[in-house]
Amino acid sequence: MIALAPLFVWWVTAAAAAPIEVRDLDRAVQSPPGGVESIDSEIDQTRAARDENQAQVRTVASRLHAVEGELNERRAQVADLDQATGALATEVTLLHERLATTTGALGQERQLLAARLRQLHEQGDPPPAVALLTTRVDPWALLLDRRYQEAVAAASGERLDRLTTQAGQLEAMRQEFAARQLRLDEERHALTRARAELAEKVAEQTALLAESQRQDQTLAARIAALEGDRQRLTAMVDQLATRPTPAARHGEIATAQGHLPWPVRGDVTAFFGTVAKGGGPPATGIRIQPAARGEVRAVWDGEVLFADWFEGYGLLLIVDHGSGYYSLYGHTSGLRVAAGDPIHQGDAIADTADPDAEPLYFEIRQDGQPLDPLRWLEGLAAVATTTD
Repeated sequence: MIALAPLFVWWVTAAAAAPIEVRDLDRAVQSPPGGVESIDSEIDQTRAARDENQAQVRTVASRLHAVEGELNERRAQVADLDQATGALATEVTLLHERLATTTGALGQERQLLAARLRQLHEQGDPPPAVALLTTRVDPWALLLDRRYQEAVAAASGERLDRLTTQAGQLEAMRQEFAARQLRLDEERHALTRARAELAEKVAEQTALLAESQRQDQTLAARIAALEGDRQRLTAMVDQLATRPTPAARHGEIATAQGHLPWPVRGDVTAFFGTVAKGGGPPATGIRIQPAARGEVRAVWDGEVLFADWFEGYGLLLIVDHGSGYYSLYGHTSGLRVAAGDPIHQGDAIADTADPDAEPLYFEIRQDGQPLDPLRWLEGLAAVATTTD
């Protein structure tokens, strides 16, 4: 608001639903102008907001650093887990090779043992002593061969038992490795999920940090703009201190109470001092609905102080009539004068809007205090008295 119309803000403190405040020029020059005080207050508030935002930037940066550290720790844990998984995979491969070798040897040993047992079975029991005496076979050689076959079969059985035991141990190791692999997979899945969550937090904190830094830049720019507005406004006040009172061709406006011409002809749709249905402060002016499009005319001689768009009042004119008197004309559809222009009573200073558009807003002020316009306009002073 200050950047759009710094001069207007000095005399006017307004919002869309609040009445306009117009200060007397001489009194404003003699004391610190409200506009400068308002800017100083906003500068202080903006600086406080920036200090708070910078504290938030530091907090977010600290959080981001902590989350990034935790994320790096999780990444290291995943790397260690991958290394352990690789080592386990190597052990499992070697175990499978040993198990395959043992299983193959066990199968071969079983075949050899079966063959030896069949051979012993085919030889049958040792022949009786009479048979040995009647044959030419060396009995000692026959007995030695028999004992050899039995010893070989026994040794093969023992080896078969050892291979069976070893195969069982290797199978138990395989199952243990499989369980370890399952635990490692579950742990890696949990770490991967935690790492993904931390990555999301890093992205969130990074975005928050960027937004906080952007806000800091915005607040810094706002402070610089406000300080520039303050310098310009102070310079304007210094220049206006020597501004002469506008010459009134018809004399002092105070002598014309009850005889001022209407700015437009139409119906009064909102009276001074009334409160809107939605609540809010009492109205400090009146609203006049023109019967047709036409011209807005000055009610007295003076000088245009403000002629521009203003939020809540559309295209707005403020006229200084001297001796602390001001008139305001809001919701016009077009301006015909500019700030600094001298005007006289009856001059066309703006255009009215369509009859179905926003009514013309009209105020009269003295030393910043609102006056009932109906007490000043010709022909309706009695009406204003009855509406009190």
